Amino acid sequence: MLVDGKPILEAPKAERPKTVLDTDHEFDGGSCMTLNSLSPVQIDNLTTLGKVWGFLKYHHPKVTAGTHHFDYDLLRVLPKILAAPDRTTANDAMLHWIDGLGEVNPCTAYAQVDESKLYFRPDLDWISDETTLGPEWSRILRKIRANRPAAGPQFYVSLARGVGNPVFQNEPNYSVRLPDAGFQILALYRYWNIIEYWYPYRDLIGDRNWSAILTEFLARIALSKDRDSYVGEMLALVARVQDTHANLWTSLAVRPPVGTCRIPVDVRFVWSSRLLSRLIPTRNWEKPLDFNPAT
Repeated sequence: MLVDGKPILEAPKAERPKTVLDTDHEFDGGSCMTLNSLSPVQIDNLTTLGKVWGFLKYHHPKVTAGTHHFDYDLLRVLPKILAAPDRTTANDAMLHWIDGLGEVNPCTAYAQVDESKLYFRPDLDWISDETTLGPEWSRILRKIRANRPAAGPQFYVSLARGVGNPVFQNEPNYSVRLPDAGFQILALYRYWNIIEYWYPYRDLIGDRNWSAILTEFLARIALSKDRDSYVGEMLALVARVQDTHANLWTSLAVRPPVGTCRIPVDVRFVWSSRLLSRLIPTRNWEKPLDFNPAT
C-alpha cells in the first residue's frame, strides 16, 4: 500500500493536534492535597461543587470548546471551597471561578427541547434553587443552560458513529501517588456526572436519588488513605448503579473477596436427554445429532 507514492511504513506519522491538555501541566505530579476529615459544611459545599463542575463541563461553551483543562480547573478551585467556613463564602468562590471561564454570549441557535415529550432527562431543578446557590449564582447557571449551543462537537464527550452511545474522549489517565484527596474527589465527580448526564437507565438505579449518592461517597472516597481503600470505595460507587457492565476492569484484584479465592464447587454441563425431550418433545434426543458443516 502506498501513501503519496511511498510505502505506508515510510509515510510520516500523523500528529494529533495539540489541545489544552498538552499545555496545562500544573497538577501532573499530584494535587498536593491531603484531608483527614470533612465537616458537614464542607460536604455540603463539595456536593454543590461537584454538580456545578459537571454542569459547566457539558454546558459552558468555553469548556465544551476545549479551551480549559477542566480537571485542573477543579483542582485550582477545590482548596477555596474546602476552606470556606459557610455556604455563602463557597458560593462566592464559585462565582469568581466561573467569571474566569469567560462570558457566555446570547446564542441565537441554542438547543431547544420540548420537555413535554421527554421520558427522562438530567435532574437540573437544582440550578433554580436560590436558597442553596443564591440568586446571582442561580441566574448565571440558568443563563448558561438557556444559551448552550444547539450543535457542534464537545471536547469531553461525543456520540459513537452509527450507534449514538456517548464516548468520553479527552479524559486523561493520571499516574499520581495515592492518597491524593484532590484526584480522588475528581474521580468521584467524573463518574457521578457521567451517570447524571449520559446514563439512560439512571431512573432504574435502586436508590433512585443519585444526588444523595454523591453526598454519601464524598467522605468515603476523599478520605481513603491508600490505593486499595480508594479503589474499594470506587467499586462500591460503581456497584450502586446496578449495571453488570459497569466495573473497574483494571482493579478486579481489589474486589471482595480479596486475594486468591475459589468457591469450593465444580461446575460442569450435564447432558440430560430426558430433560431435553421434555423441552422439545418432537426431537429424539437419544439419537446423536447429525452435523454437516456444509449446511
